[in-house]
Amino acid sequence: MNDYSSALKYAFLLLKYRPRSTQEITDRLANKQYSPQVIKKVLAHLIQHRFVDDGQFARLFVSSSSSKGWGKRKIAYALHKLGVPKDLSAQALNDDSYYRSRLNHLMEKKLEKLKGQKSAYPKLMRYLASKGFDYNEIARALQEFKIDVYENR
Repeated sequence: MNDYSSALKYAFLLLKYRPRSTQEITDRLANKQYSPQVIKKVLAHLIQHRFVDDGQFARLFVSSSSSKGWGKRKIAYALHKLGVPKDLSAQALNDDSYYRSRLNHLMEKKLEKLKGQKSAYPKLMRYLASKGFDYNEIARALQEFKIDVYENR
């Protein structure tokens, strides 16, 4: 078996488990010591036959991560780490209606747990920021919920 078919077989094995970005495939093939020419040829085949598509990968990743409760910042960072170009990440992250509903849902759940506690506001802010939501998004949601920032401090 030559290097190309071996590398292609390995790439298909990786794609069997979950969609991958072009950079992930490149890195994994490089870790297996395949030559840059073989990696380039394998990627060309995968892209041509639409097995690898960074735009589609970014949309799937955003959808999956959003359902886990991740905010835009956390998803954008993860996409950056996975090697997805910024323009494709921005396109995938463009729809913020889902994030707003997700942020509101997480806020409602956390507020229910923090009901009656002192310093609920900072705890809520830390919790939502740790989920990757932007402070401006959190502040907007707090205003919508009519939560007094200075209450119970």
